[in-house]
Amino acid sequence: MFDTNLLVSHLDLLRQVVDTGEWQVIIPLIVITELDGLKVNPPPLGAAASDAISYVEQSLQARKLRVLTQQGNGLSNLAFRAQQLLPKSTEDGAASIDAFIIQTVRDQIEKHPGKVQNVEKALLVTGDKSMGVIARAKGVHAVTAAELRKELRKLSGLQDSPKKKAKS
Repeated sequence: MFDTNLLVSHLDLLRQVVDTGEWQVIIPLIVITELDGLKVNPPPLGAAASDAISYVEQSLQARKLRVLTQQGNGLSNLAFRAQQLLPKSTEDGAASIDAFIIQTVRDQIEKHPGKVQNVEKALLVTGDKSMGVIARAKGVHAVTAAELRKELRKLSGLQDSPKKKAKS
């Protein structure tokens, strides 16, 4: 799951993750709402937010990623995308946008019970250090852009390595 900060500053990472097809990518609708608010800013921030929205819309239409509402419902398009935060607050009573994003990740973890070895059921990719710390304190695995790039390099290295020929 990607947060607003990462989409604005590292859209290329979202593209790489989506292109691998290895993971299900989810964008919380509240992130889209934040991007809508940011796109009115002057460049580079406004342009970056607009680019992120365009990419998410295209990928959503191509069914390469999912956008989830606060209630956990998936959207098929972003035509009606305004979302008012519901009075339901998070576990600790926090009602910030970051808290709702973290809670969305936790909801995904809880929706998929059962142990899967060596695989995170859901994680947060964020460029916000304090959000990462809070997420980890709440039991959500959070990674930075640099950590994700390292994983993508490992994955592409495995895919690009030549196969060894069997000895006859």
